[in-house]
Amino acid sequence: MYRNTSNETSMRSSASYSYLKKVDKIKAIPHPMGIVKWKGMASNLDLQSYRMGDQYAAALSKGLKHMTLENVNISNNRLTKDGTKVIINKLRPNFKFLNVSEKYI
Repeated sequence: MYRNTSNETSMRSSASYSYLKKVDKIKAIPHPMGIVKWKGMASNLDLQSYRMGDQYAAALSKGLKHMTLENVNISNNRLTKDGTKVIINKLRPNFKFLNVSEKYI
């Protein structure tokens, strides 16, 4: 008999799992967007020049709800107004800095 352990429950409520699940759903290739492979401070997410479009923004937003970020840089990506809104709406209210410059709208 299979049991759901607390480790599995914890994994399913993680940023990485949520992102990868959405990427799989939209049949996209996952990119290590700082949410899967972390570099730097845990309160910073720098996705500058990742060539991220709106579909990846939707996938990323699924993971953001599990993160407490202060600084987010999504500049120089292929985001439209809609993709940018999806990301902003998932950020927790305590974020201090958001860079959305050089977007392709």
